[in-house]
Amino acid sequence: MEVEFLLSDPQDKLVESFVINDEKNSPKASSALNTLLVKISKKETTLLSIVKDLHSFLTSTNQIHRSRGLLLLFNILDRCQDLAISSQEFVSLYEFFISKMTDIAATLEALKCIYNLLVRNSSSHKKIFEDDKKLFDDFIGVLESKSFHTPAYAQEVRLTVYLILKHLTQNCEKLCVDLDDKFLRIILDNVEEEQDPRNLMISFKLIHFVLDRLPSKTVGLFKTDIFEILSMYYPITFKPPENDIFKISPEDLEGELNMCLCHTHLIPMTVEMVFDKVSASQDSAKIACLNTLELLVQVRESELSR
Repeated sequence: MEVEFLLSDPQDKLVESFVINDEKNSPKASSALNTLLVKISKKETTLLSIVKDLHSFLTSTNQIHRSRGLLLLFNILDRCQDLAISSQEFVSLYEFFISKMTDIAATLEALKCIYNLLVRNSSSHKKIFEDDKKLFDDFIGVLESKSFHTPAYAQEVRLTVYLILKHLTQNCEKLCVDLDDKFLRIILDNVEEEQDPRNLMISFKLIHFVLDRLPSKTVGLFKTDIFEILSMYYPITFKPPENDIFKISPEDLEGELNMCLCHTHLIPMTVEMVFDKVSASQDSAKIACLNTLELLVQVRESELSR
């Protein structure tokens, strides 16, 4: 499709054109977005200025308009990796996206914007916004509230929540650990009953983090809860569809699950479960049990050699 630019159009008209032309691959919406990107690259406008022009759409009773408004902001953030954002602009945008997490029409787009800002901040040579605790507390505060329950949302929303949590464990480890049992409960509450293989790859990593990094006393209090969540997946029975674009194999899932099940805190319960299931008639279940036993032996040998 030939790219069209509407440089002579007022900014508010470009914003409106993107929002109201909501059909898939709309040429008018694409032209409006491309023009806004050019204006930003030329420093003729800012993201906050576009947010102001979106005000009537973001507060509209029309759910599609609210969703499209956040989608426009995400597209700009996603495609303008070198976008210059001041510390004040960053925190204003972040707080705005946090406030939109509970708007069911725009939850996914808001989460994608939050994730983009967090990655952008941690990837910068010098952080745009220095107060990690503020960013951490704002996001965790929504997850702790009764107004947001991750398992109730669609797959992509859940995945984006997990990606943000994973980012926080990698970049704000001390804040996660300091939250202690509250952080552990947040992880368990958010990953409960997850079924999608794409999401499980991340959720198992989150569980492994709490097993490995949180105080042993805390993990000990919740180890039965953790084991119950993990054991429902054992053994992995996932069969990827033909031409699976996500390239997730049963071995990948089994590996992540076993890393959790074979953690020191869970070994006694895992051993009991494996010996119970190894007598299963299915060859695949027996192979899975043998793989787990092999890892259990490796873990114990490693512990004894320390």
